[in-house]
Amino acid sequence: MPLVEASDTICFHCGESLPPAPWTSEINGETQPMCCPGCKAVADLICASGMGDFYRKRTHFAETPNTASLEDDFSAYELRGSDSNQIVESDEHLDETDLLVLGMTCPACSWLVERRVLHQDGIYAARVNLNESRLTLKLKPGASIPKIMRSIADLGYQVQPFQVSERTRALATEHRTLLKRLAVAGLGMMQVGMFAIALHAGHIYGMEPEYESLMRWVSLPVALFVTYYSAAGFFKSAWQHLQHGALIMDLPIALALGLALSASVYATLTGTGEVYFDSVVMFTFFLLVARFTEQRGRFKNSLVLQTLQDAMPQTATVINQEGVRKVPLSDIALGTLIRLFKGDRVPLDAEATQGICEVDESAFTGESITRSVEVGDTLYAGTVIAHGTCDATVTALPGSTRLDALERAILYAETAKPKIALIADKIAGRFVAAILTIASATAVYWYQHDPAEAFWVALAVLVVSCPCALGLATPAALSNAAQTLRRQGVIARGESAIEVLAKVDTVVFDKTGTLTDGTFDCVEIQSMSGESEQSLYRLACRMQQYSNHPITSAFQLSPAKSYPPVSQHIELEEALSHPSPVRPESVSGRGVRLKIENGEYRLGNKVFIEGLCGPQQWPESQLHWLALANESGVLGFFGVKDRPRKDAKAIVNFFKTQGKSIHLLTGDSSAQAPLLANALGIDQVCHGVTPEGKLAYVEKLQLEGATTLMVGDGLNDAAVLAKADVGIAVAHASDIAKAEADMVIMSSQLTALCTTYSLAKRTKRIIIENLGWALCYNAIAIPFAAAGYVPPWLAALGMSFSSIIVVLNSLRLNSAP
Repeated sequence: MPLVEASDTICFHCGESLPPAPWTSEINGETQPMCCPGCKAVADLICASGMGDFYRKRTHFAETPNTASLEDDFSAYELRGSDSNQIVESDEHLDETDLLVLGMTCPACSWLVERRVLHQDGIYAARVNLNESRLTLKLKPGASIPKIMRSIADLGYQVQPFQVSERTRALATEHRTLLKRLAVAGLGMMQVGMFAIALHAGHIYGMEPEYESLMRWVSLPVALFVTYYSAAGFFKSAWQHLQHGALIMDLPIALALGLALSASVYATLTGTGEVYFDSVVMFTFFLLVARFTEQRGRFKNSLVLQTLQDAMPQTATVINQEGVRKVPLSDIALGTLIRLFKGDRVPLDAEATQGICEVDESAFTGESITRSVEVGDTLYAGTVIAHGTCDATVTALPGSTRLDALERAILYAETAKPKIALIADKIAGRFVAAILTIASATAVYWYQHDPAEAFWVALAVLVVSCPCALGLATPAALSNAAQTLRRQGVIARGESAIEVLAKVDTVVFDKTGTLTDGTFDCVEIQSMSGESEQSLYRLACRMQQYSNHPITSAFQLSPAKSYPPVSQHIELEEALSHPSPVRPESVSGRGVRLKIENGEYRLGNKVFIEGLCGPQQWPESQLHWLALANESGVLGFFGVKDRPRKDAKAIVNFFKTQGKSIHLLTGDSSAQAPLLANALGIDQVCHGVTPEGKLAYVEKLQLEGATTLMVGDGLNDAAVLAKADVGIAVAHASDIAKAEADMVIMSSQLTALCTTYSLAKRTKRIIIENLGWALCYNAIAIPFAAAGYVPPWLAALGMSFSSIIVVLNSLRLNSAP
């Protein structure tokens, strides 16, 4: 049955009070009262569309329809061909869009919205995410967004294009509500606990009946309010899942809380039996702590996504017949010419048409080296112009950029992430069914032999078998493990990440910033002019002192080495050694040049060098090559590579000794990835892949049966961190990568991975011990209770003792592995 019931005094649709002359609607063959024309119109529409089952499925009254929403024609959202920013291309024949639908309160609402939308023309698929109030639509060509929004508004819901800011606002409201419930449960636990101590002491040393009654009556309203306000979510969740035939852990929790509270109220009213108010409020508080931690993680995640969106510019500098001026992005069409200056964040994907610039893509790709952009190259939205100025032609509109595609991939990965059910949830159905059967049989037996004891013996069975220990077995262990990790500089987000980490069999590493530390080493020098390699390296180091490019970390003079002077290029050495008005200058990240009286010297990449001395024969070794040259040719080549982390080899060896399959997955398309994999002993390597390619790679591993751990740091790792069974972001990772990861290592030591994995294995073992104890306790205590050897007060002590054992065993995780 639904939680809402028909009444002659309230509106059947929204639950509001009825006017003296109410409206009526025919629903499922019965005439039902309505409070206003809006509710009647919505109810008639639902029934006329063949969806009257909504009223049988619902667990909440619907909201009163908003009059303005019912009158809105939503014409402002009519598509305007390719310039709509509400539609994004999903494949060759279908488009995809997201709508925010407010007012949905239960799965029946989700069902109703999906069914209503699927009746509209041009809809290929519709999926509701109730937690985010998000409706995701796949549209055929010619679909009308205003008509779709109109059909949803006709049901009484508020609808608008989905925005992360709206989701954040909704999560903030949920966050505040959950925090209030947690605070109420905590205060109630302290108050009821004081009186419970007195009552338990009274059982041992004796207490006057009037004082015992006072303690009970003072505890009753506190426990009632905590259960009504703070524990409401457990009852609601248990009922909703029970309607769909699912027996989850919330069901035995709700039964335990409800029965213990009911028996306590009965005992207080009649002055007989035992009360369990302290157990009710304590269990509510501890469970809410776990729920609050999980919700806070989702809330912080949404804040990071909103911050990323807020950083994107809303205007662009457009070049047209009227000159150069700022224009809103909504007014920009494909092919518009825009100008980008140093420090600008690229607003839309575009193709460079004039000028040369350097683009900082570190937040987007995770690579520390800026990328040189020339005519014909692509600029991606969200990247920053580090040097130079560039004109570019817009190639993608808002909603269709590569950054938008990445954000959609992240959201997809979140919703499609494998759900690892807790062991307690898996056995909850059989456990509850068995307990109810035993309690019922016990009541029948005792009613036939001793009717006066039947209720109390059956209650003792239910209380002694209360799944408090079973419910705390996993959350208590995970909570203590998370606290231990936090003290060691590892933040765990979500309840299941630690448990799942113990089960992984495949470890996937990103390269730059993960297995390497973002600095470079010069590992090979080739002299082409007769000068010694150390002489050329000294000149290169002195020239690189005038550049702030990350690659300059490869050019550092060592006090322990001697560097002989050059024999042929004395003028260059003198210019670098003596005070002079002429100094080397950095050129847009391509390199450094020094103009002297007799010519020019350059140190930089291939394009920069060959612009001075023409085509050259570059080394074939698989390194990142720079050259020092003048107009006559190259003086010497310098091969540099990323510097692996000092502990990278140890980390790879650790996981290999654990029997894990190790993969290297990176967006770096150079030969450095295979070289690094070979040096670290990694057999599986895939390099030069896009963020979407990384996501597909991990999905393929999962389809093959692998349980994956992904370790990364860049924005391009965010989607795959969310998709992997466990995602870990390392220190200095981008904000979005940290938001999507299940864990974040805050220290600079990668060896924290070893500690985290070892603790995860300990946590899994302790969870199994906790569950084993809880089940063994019930297997021993229930028969004794059913035989009448355990009075209710002793059953309450046994239940508390069982929970304390679980908590104390979990506290062992407070020590480092």
